[in-house]
Amino acid sequence: RPVETPPKLKMTKYPSAKAVSFDILHQAYSATMFKHALTHFIIQHQIPDLTYAEVERFVPSRTLTLNKVPVYHKAKFWLGHRDNSRMQSDEYDVLHAHPSHEGADQSITPGQFDIAMVNLGHGGYIGTEGYRVAQVKVIFSLPKNARLFAQTTRIPQYLAYVEWFTPFQQRHPAHGMFKVQRLLRGGGRPASIIPLTQIRRSVHLIPDFGVSAPSTWTSSNVL
Repeated sequence: RPVETPPKLKMTKYPSAKAVSFDILHQAYSATMFKHALTHFIIQHQIPDLTYAEVERFVPSRTLTLNKVPVYHKAKFWLGHRDNSRMQSDEYDVLHAHPSHEGADQSITPGQFDIAMVNLGHGGYIGTEGYRVAQVKVIFSLPKNARLFAQTTRIPQYLAYVEWFTPFQQRHPAHGMFKVQRLLRGGGRPASIIPLTQIRRSVHLIPDFGVSAPSTWTSSNVL
C-alpha cells in the first residue's frame, strides 16, 4: 500500500529497483551525468556557502563511495487548490521515469521519461515565473547506510535527476505559448539533482513540426 509523504507527494512503499548501479543509470536511463550531478549535490549540501562554480571545481577531486541507489519508476503529485486544500477528486498527476523493458511475450515497452515543471524556489500557484522545464530521467533515494552527510544535515527523502530545457522567454505572438529547447552546453545536456518536492507537476511539450512531421518521430523518441 502506498505511503503518503506530506504535503503533496505520494510514493510507493518500496522502490521499483532497490539497487541500480550508476553504469545502468548511464546506459538504460540515459543519465549520463548522474555521478557528476550527485557529487555536486553532496558538496553543495556539505558546504552550502559555496557558489555553483566553486562547487564544480571541487567535483573532480571528490571520490564517491556510493555506486548504486534505490530507484522509483513513478511519482504521484497532488496538485491541490490555491488555498492548499485538497481537490474533490482523488486523482493524482503521475510522473514516469523508466527505461524500456521486455514483456513476457518478448514485446518491447518503450522507456518513458516525462517532462516536468520545476519550482526554482519562488514559483507561484499559477504562471511560469520561478519555474523551469526539465526532463526527469531518474527518481531515487539515497541508501540509509551511505553516510554521505553529517548526521545533522537534513536531506530530502526522494530526489530526481533532471536534464534542463531553456528558460521561458517571450510568448509566441500567434498562439501565446512559450518555446523551449533542450539546453546544451559543451555538446552535453546540463543536468542536476533536485528534491522531488521541487517538481510542481508533469507537462506536455508540443513538437515544432515545421512544414511536416518527420516520419521517424514517435511518442517514445520525439524527445
